[in-house]
Amino acid sequence: MKLFIVNPASGNGRALNHWKQLQLILDQKTVDYQMVLCTDIATTQRTIEERIHTLPIDAVVVIGGDGTINGVVQVLAYLDIPLAVFPSGSGNDICRNFALSNEPNAFVEKLLERSIVSVDLLRVNDRYGVTVAGIGLDAKIGARAETSTYKKWLNHMNKGAFAYTVAACIEFFLYKPFTATMKIDGVERTISKLWLLAVGNCSTYGGGMVICPDADPTDGFLQLTMLHSATRQKIITSLFPALLRGKKIVQEEVSYQSARQISIDANRIVPIVIDGEVHYSDRYAISIAQGALQVLLTGNQKDNLFIKKTLT
Repeated sequence: MKLFIVNPASGNGRALNHWKQLQLILDQKTVDYQMVLCTDIATTQRTIEERIHTLPIDAVVVIGGDGTINGVVQVLAYLDIPLAVFPSGSGNDICRNFALSNEPNAFVEKLLERSIVSVDLLRVNDRYGVTVAGIGLDAKIGARAETSTYKKWLNHMNKGAFAYTVAACIEFFLYKPFTATMKIDGVERTISKLWLLAVGNCSTYGGGMVICPDADPTDGFLQLTMLHSATRQKIITSLFPALLRGKKIVQEEVSYQSARQISIDANRIVPIVIDGEVHYSDRYAISIAQGALQVLLTGNQKDNLFIKKTLT
């Protein structure tokens, strides 16, 4: 039995439209399923836990955005029940990173084929994340985008990801860097002017921005990208645009590193964005949860650069 989680608020109502299309196909193919409307994450998590313990659920399918997916992942981590996703949010970074299908007929066909892969998760304090944990400037951009009025208008035009570009242009002039003492695989380092720290399990976030180009969600490592010790002018005119082009840049203000765990002790409360969800603290502990999530692949695997093994 497939358990569908539908967030009616995702994509300004697109999720419900997508569900109606999928439901017709599921009924035509006599697929056994149940559907749950996600009105709030806590209730949805309790419902999923109840159903997987009382029903023969063989997949949980999310029709929604990255925030809804992140909430479901908190339940599915380290379970043998795979996650499938039909993209219906504004950023859709999780779907983009795993090349998941947004075409209803192809999606259902792949759902029934059951091509499943084990992928890593980020462990951030007491939460799991799928894509990137961004601390500092990028999180502030994400927070501004998520709470903006223009994001709603852009969603109506199917341009929701552009909200992050608008937010970035604003925060470039407002954000102030912070000081952080970090332990990276046990080695301590202090940076007095840290603008951005991206800890990647996957390569993209914020509606498709490539921030950790070497990240691979099947290799058991975090990929760190740090932007530090730079002037605001240089960040605006060259460094940040270069970072978002997705290729490594050779500049003293940009550092890259692989690690299995990192702790961050900041000199003030700083935001962190995880799968589009923003949280606040002055201390973060991030590690890799290797093979913690089963993902049901619904796209063309030739488009997926990360998959090393497929389970059936």
